[in-house]
Amino acid sequence: MIDPKYPQAIGIDSIRKFINIFGNCKWEILKNDSKDSPFFTSDFPIAIEKTSDPRVLNRIVPLAPNLAVRIKPDISIDRTQIDLSFSKFSCVSRHIGHGDVAKINTLLVRCAEETVFYRDNPAWVLPFIRKNQHYRIETCSKELRTTTGTILFSTQSVVATVPSVEPTRASVE
Repeated sequence: MIDPKYPQAIGIDSIRKFINIFGNCKWEILKNDSKDSPFFTSDFPIAIEKTSDPRVLNRIVPLAPNLAVRIKPDISIDRTQIDLSFSKFSCVSRHIGHGDVAKINTLLVRCAEETVFYRDNPAWVLPFIRKNQHYRIETCSKELRTTTGTILFSTQSVVATVPSVEPTRASVE
């Protein structure tokens, strides 16, 4: 018989591991100086961002229209050791402009599941969302060739989806 508390214990242990990983990362506090382009958020309010290392994805979390956090995981940290004192944590603050905000908003819209939230409604917002809405996060496996063989690892990627064509009244009749 399986102890009914077992899945709960696994979940709690997973939370501790994620706290350890993200709490011992490099963080960038992103201050949005672009008054006409606030950060968006969504029903999946975390964007994944590729890095130069295909094994590592940054996470960007918008906290307010003018504030976000970029979490940059460090894969050199020993994940078997739980360090809740966050001895490896570091943080820098960066002011970013319109171009960087647009890149982050693109990622946020592409990582959203169904709904994007934004503070203001200027004319550029809906076309921007429509342009970037046909994406999703997908798990993918990759091979990394080394001098001694091949390492297979799983990661996530933002991939384009084929936009669905909804039938119109004329095409149904």
